[in-house]
Amino acid sequence: MKIDINDYCKCVNARKEYFRIKRIYDSFLKEAGITSSQLSLLVEFGNKDNNSFIKIGDKLGVDRTTVVRNVKTLLKNGWIEKVSPVKHGNLYYKLTDSGCRVIEKSLPLWEDAQGAL
Repeated sequence: MKIDINDYCKCVNARKEYFRIKRIYDSFLKEAGITSSQLSLLVEFGNKDNNSFIKIGDKLGVDRTTVVRNVKTLLKNGWIEKVSPVKHGNLYYKLTDSGCRVIEKSLPLWEDAQGAL
């Protein structure tokens, strides 16, 4: 039996559209060395000090594994740093000066991506 619902499945098509849009943003942001997912998290870390990446992930609608993967990259690149102490079992992070510079470099590129859509 052959069943083909994927051509008109709203869930499948929404996911395909998400990835199409994400590729556009990522192509513009490549010059700054950052992805759209990383930029979204970085901007949130810059909005408040002592942020829990779990809370930020919830705000952005990003699953825990994606947040963890991107936080590792943000830390490795020196764009965020851990803040002590750990509260309620959560790790907290804040934006570094290097992270601020990446945001400043990325925002015009992000605006270009917004305009391309």
